[in-house]
Amino acid sequence: MKKTLIVLIIMTCCACPLASKSQKVSLQSQRDSLQELFNASLVMLDSLAGNNFKLTKQIEKLNIQVATLQKEINKLSKEKNETTAALTNAKKIIADQNTTINKLEAELKRLTQAKKTQ
Repeated sequence: MKKTLIVLIIMTCCACPLASKSQKVSLQSQRDSLQELFNASLVMLDSLAGNNFKLTKQIEKLNIQVATLQKEINKLSKEKNETTAALTNAKKIIADQNTTINKLEAELKRLTQAKKTQ
């Protein structure tokens, strides 16, 4: 009986390092997989941040254009002696401003839909 117990204890001791070695390999593999996923998410975050920055710059440019057009319209509307050419010019500026606003609305709608699908 004692010999059987000693043999079992020796076999258990010999088998334990193998089990822990395979566990270490498994844990290392899982850790490597998580690291790869984390790195991929960082790349995606950087890409999204870059795209967001570009879109912000585009919006800023369009806002500047809209503000400039508004100043021109206000200036033309304040003139006392509006000529036909000035009125035509004001109508053209308003049409350009409406086109710019429509583009902004379409872009916002597109970006909002893209965000919902993700």
